[in-house]
Amino acid sequence: MTTKPTPDPISLRRLGPSHLSPARTPIYAALLRAIDDNPDRVPCINPPSPGLDWLDPRQRIQDAAARLCRRCPALEQCAAFYEPYPAAPGVVYGTTERQRTKGITTTKAER
Repeated sequence: MTTKPTPDPISLRRLGPSHLSPARTPIYAALLRAIDDNPDRVPCINPPSPGLDWLDPRQRIQDAAARLCRRCPALEQCAAFYEPYPAAPGVVYGTTERQRTKGITTTKAER
């Protein structure tokens, strides 16, 4: 059985939980609740500048997005959802693709 790749955070909202295993559905629901509770403060949903794209492959853009991401009110729920998927595209739970492939994680102290 093959598993479907985990989509980026923005596409995830559009797809819904149908692509997830039953065990992942509550974690996904918690992430969406955290986003819905603070929609104006979730930077990947409402970027503060039009040039900031969480899926941009350029490292300097990912670094800037990750800094904002680390202050997101949904960070804990995002990390719970995405940590099992280090190959997720773009910036997720305050980490860049490069950080995740090298096994570097963020801490609350870095926020």
